[in-house]
Amino acid sequence: MKNAVILLSCLMLVAGQVFYMAGSANSNPRSSNNLLALAQPIAIRIPKCPIAVEQQDGSREQESQYIKGVTTYAHTFGDYEINWLANNGVIIGPESGNDFIDLESGNVLLNQEQDIVVSTREGKLYIGSKTTVFVCECGNTVVVFDLVQSKPNQIFVVVGKDRLTMKPGQMLVLTKDNINDFEKLEVTCQAVVHRNARPLNLDNGVVNAFIANFSIPSALVMIQPLNRLIISKSKEDKLLLERLMKSAALLGDLRLPKQTRDTVALSAE
Repeated sequence: MKNAVILLSCLMLVAGQVFYMAGSANSNPRSSNNLLALAQPIAIRIPKCPIAVEQQDGSREQESQYIKGVTTYAHTFGDYEINWLANNGVIIGPESGNDFIDLESGNVLLNQEQDIVVSTREGKLYIGSKTTVFVCECGNTVVVFDLVQSKPNQIFVVVGKDRLTMKPGQMLVLTKDNINDFEKLEVTCQAVVHRNARPLNLDNGVVNAFIANFSIPSALVMIQPLNRLIISKSKEDKLLLERLMKSAALLGDLRLPKQTRDTVALSAE
């Protein structure tokens, strides 16, 4: 029953954010045209909830429209952790060890008590202690979902000479593909409810970058390792779910901005 209540709360928060954004656009007649113009380029996608459905033969079939991945609470990466990740579809390079991950491919939810560094083909991700980040590396593209930070400026990405600092509720995409439209990216990150997506200007001619705000409750529904937290009996998972819900509550009053750039807390230095 408790798990069902938590899941229902997540779904209500997703719907509430969408209706709130629509209501905000109509609350001020003088500014509604400007707000709607800002919202127009970004499609708000309401995903199907990946709840297991019981079939007539008693089996349970899982919806496949969510982002797969695994969860780790490790902050040091020796042979055991490397092999475990590999067996679960996450490939990290031979230089990985201690607090450093050379992520070659795969999706992983990272929750650690100490600082770690994740190297990808597109950039290097610096993750502070007691944070939660979901990272998807798929060839020429990496997607970073900033879910929880215990204090400001704990998560940033370095791409060449650019340092990109993130805040919870932000999704960063780095790609080597020649694409300048977020919605045309050949990755599954758009399945999570998002808005205010825009490109970032980087001082290099190799990597293209995009930033968007996303809904944490929607991520709980659409990202597999987050969805599993809802039914997990693990103490670590339950504590993580509580932290995610608190983070979502802090971001629950997001409003459409006066200017698109005002909502982008990620900054290029």
